[in-house]
Amino acid sequence: MGKMKLLYDVIMTMKGKESFIGNFKVEGSKDQIKIFDMNNDFEKNLAKGQMKAKVSFETDCAGKKVKHESNTEFDMTGFLGCDGHGFMHRGFFHQWHDHHEHHPHPHHVRPDGMRCCGIKGKLSKLALLASMLNSMKMEAQEDKSTLLSLGFEDLPGDMKTLLQEKLQQHRMHHAHCFNGRLKEFSGLEIGNARLSIRINKNNEVEKFLFNVEGKLKDESGVLHPLILQAELNLTW
Repeated sequence: MGKMKLLYDVIMTMKGKESFIGNFKVEGSKDQIKIFDMNNDFEKNLAKGQMKAKVSFETDCAGKKVKHESNTEFDMTGFLGCDGHGFMHRGFFHQWHDHHEHHPHPHHVRPDGMRCCGIKGKLSKLALLASMLNSMKMEAQEDKSTLLSLGFEDLPGDMKTLLQEKLQQHRMHHAHCFNGRLKEFSGLEIGNARLSIRINKNNEVEKFLFNVEGKLKDESGVLHPLILQAELNLTW
């Protein structure tokens, strides 16, 4: 089975999903010292518009530790976009797209005031996705699952530069997250990065794993090694 066929089957399978349980973890370290750790256990039933989340977060800023835990439940029955059309319901993406179209982030605007998300920006994203798909490796596992993997070193030079720029924009956009701890990663120069996706025999995505290693130069010119790891596990 080719990568395009597999991804098509996965998208069509995920599109019809209405309930799932998951765990999302993010961990970051600087100079081999953990500076933040986030864990989110969640349940979603899109057909009923119900969501539950248990979030724990810990950050270490210059020796000052902050911990936070919360439990959240939502019942969004009757809200716009909650009419039970599955995991990839168009309403979610439509609202997200509208938000970014009508409220562009400052990093999406050029110095001359023109927005940079026009046809050239869309083509750049398409080229990046095509290059990533072409460079992605697909391995069949003994349990009939499939492992998709992509390493930063596998991308062509121009695509590495483009990906670096896209990640920089994303980090700056979310620099306020984790009590500002992502600011530590806003100037990260990627040395190595790897994305792994595990898909079971039923074409359901079970795990995303993203690792980034790089270095950051501080104001005095000293290089600091930084590591960021994000993991998403899903149960259907």
